[in-house]
Amino acid sequence: MELPAQPLDSYGIMRLFTVVPFLTSRLYLTRDVVIPCLRNRTAMSQQYEGSCGTLLIRTSAVIGILACLGDPIMITLLGIWYPDYKPFLQAMSDLGHAGSPVAHIASAGWIIMGLMFVIFGYGFYRAFLPHAKMARTAGWMLALYGIGEGLGSGLIPGSPGKTFQTPSSIFHNLLGAVGVSAAILLPFIIIKMFNVRKSSALFWYSWFATVTGLLFFILFSISNFYHPEGNCISDLGLWQRLFMLTYYLFFICLAVLMLSIKNQFGRCPVGRL
Repeated sequence: MELPAQPLDSYGIMRLFTVVPFLTSRLYLTRDVVIPCLRNRTAMSQQYEGSCGTLLIRTSAVIGILACLGDPIMITLLGIWYPDYKPFLQAMSDLGHAGSPVAHIASAGWIIMGLMFVIFGYGFYRAFLPHAKMARTAGWMLALYGIGEGLGSGLIPGSPGKTFQTPSSIFHNLLGAVGVSAAILLPFIIIKMFNVRKSSALFWYSWFATVTGLLFFILFSISNFYHPEGNCISDLGLWQRLFMLTYYLFFICLAVLMLSIKNQFGRCPVGRL
């Protein structure tokens, strides 16, 4: 059923002339004020996120450098305070076993060091977001190194001379193997991220760290499992420390690279590692 058309009276015409200018003014207000204001706010938000991301990246890089410097310094000092401890012949984990007079200090230091590497790994991921998957994998390698060699050593002390003979030594060595594997794999990821065309110096240094680190790891494994006597190969602690220093210098190189990242790589909102 059709409704009859209603004639437009004077009151309706008056309302029409009132509503149309009102809507027109609102459209101009949206175009000239609201939209530019929103654009300005978005630009300010992006600028804030960039500066916040840069601060996070640089802070985590400094934390990574402090972890790489603090761990060998702590181990050296604790070795001096531990009577009859032979740093070249004994593993670093011997400082944290139950009978060590410096066990509590060593365990606390390794736990802190492990957490610092987790932060370092997250910062590395945020620093190289354009590399996405590879940056995430590299960040995980740094975090796993801290979890295995730091948190694992601090929370589950090893047993001197009892490799894989007690439950604690089994878990201790398994977690240590996770950390060592992560450190060994990291340069290969960096080589893939920064090939010889992007950064020849970092490319070749990654290979140097890999070859040198593997050499020291092989010597450490021989001295740990076969116990050769009467030659330098038996210096278990020496090879372990040289292995650690090789990769710590490589980690510091990555941290210095993070410090040179510009604002466009940083973003403030926390994402998943």
